[in-house]
This record gives sequence, C-alpha cells and structure tokens, in this order.
Amino acid sequence: CHIENDIAAGTMRSTLSINECSDITVDNNVIVENRYGIGMGSSYNCTITRNTINNAYTSNIMMWGCNDTTISFNKIAYSVDDNGIYIGDKPSTRSSYRISIIGNHISNMVAGVGIKLNTGIGCSILGNTINNVHGIVIGSSVAFNSSQNMATGNTIVGNGKGVAGSIGIYVTSESTGSVEHNTITGNTISDYYYATYIYKGSSGLMTSTVVSSNIALRCDTAMALGSDSGAINQVTVMVNDFSGCDNGLNDWGTINNRLPSNLGSDALNQW
Repeated sequence: CHIENDIAAGTMRSTLSINECSDITVDNNVIVENRYGIGMGSSYNCTITRNTINNAYTSNIMMWGCNDTTISFNKIAYSVDDNGIYIGDKPSTRSSYRISIIGNHISNMVAGVGIKLNTGIGCSILGNTINNVHGIVIGSSVAFNSSQNMATGNTIVGNGKGVAGSIGIYVTSESTGSVEHNTITGNTISDYYYATYIYKGSSGLMTSTVVSSNIALRCDTAMALGSDSGAINQVTVMVNDFSGCDNGLNDWGTINNRLPSNLGSDALNQW
C-alpha cells in the first residue's frame, strides 16, 4: 500500500490498525504524512517489516499487549510529537512479551524517542540505527513490568552533547511496575548529553541492570545513575569505553550492590 495524506487528525488511532490478530505480516508499505502510522494491539506471531513511514504527528509504529512479534528493517523518518517505535500499555492492561526490534533505521523524532520500550518482557532491541534527540528507553512509567530485555549492537547518534537532558540509552522505573534484569551491551552511543542513564523515580522495583561493552563518543556525561525513591539494586557496569565523554559518573541516592564497588574510578571501564 501507498498511503499519503489519508487520515485527518483524530479520526483513527492508526493508519494501519491490527487488533486481536495472529500471523499477520505488514510488509513493504509506504505511509507518508499521516497522523498515525502502524498500530498493533493484543496480537501475536506477527511481523512488521520493510515499511517506510514518515508521519506528521505521533508514534510511527505502536504496539500494546502483543506477543512473539518482530519489527524489522523499517525506515522511520519523522514525527513531531512522539516516538519512532513505541511498545506501551494502552489500551491493553498488560506488558508485551518477546518483541524483537531489529535493524530499523529511525531518525528525527522531534520531541520523542527513537525506540521506547515502556512495557516489555523478554524483548530484544538489536542492530538498529537511530539518529534522534533521545535514543532508546527501556523502562516503565505505568503499573506494568518491563523486565528481561536487552539492547544490543545499536548505533545511536544524538543532536550534540550540548542538548541538555538528551539521553542515548535510558533505563528507568517511574511507576509501580518492576524494571528488572535488563541488559545494555555492545552499543555505540554518540553526541548526547548523557550516554547512559539509569534512574528510579517511584516505588516499582529496579534490580539487576547490566551495562557492558558499550562505546560512548562526544557525550557530556558517560553515565547518570540515581534514585529519588528507594534503592536501585545490582548494577553491573563493565568493559565500557567511556573515554570519549567529557565527564564520567554522576550518581545519587541509594545504589546497592554496584559492581565494581568503586564505579566511576574503576579500572574495569575506561572513564
């Protein structure tokens, strides 16, 4: 399909909307200058691949309450007010399971995130190229869990280290949902204020975050690690090259069981 200037504001949630389906493939469509892109809810064993999406307003690919689905090799080029790929909670009432986000090219989400995994369990973010003000978010701002996920082998480029608050990879717990056993490894992150940011801001559990074998270039701060609500538990940061950043570790609040214990001045990472 080639869909252009087709959906007026507020008339539909998505240009292509797939709900309560299985074994659906959305392949090689062009969606240009519409209000929404591709939406998928409460579906499983589906594939969204090789689509070109250039939208005027909100998330280009949205997913909620799905299982065992792949989002791969899509070209996503513009959004005024939201995200490139968003795995979220609404209108579902549960997390998405085993979503694979592979090899997508995402750029210029003006006020959003390249890939936002807000409620995912056992999801993989692999080999994507992101050029955006914020790169990847793994976490929860709702009451559903976001755990056992990994972001590996992505190339993430921001709009410059002078863009205050911009983040390459952000792991966050900001509600009652648990954010546990998430891994950030083998990524190249450049041109952000914060290369990596691990944050707990609410009562949800935040346990076992691993940041390893990443390279950060031309960033102001290599890592922010902090809690404003309870303790972050079990943070492992090893074999990263943060030497391309102006500053190393910025930490605050209660951080239990950090490895290495002298994180920020250790020899296991290049600060």
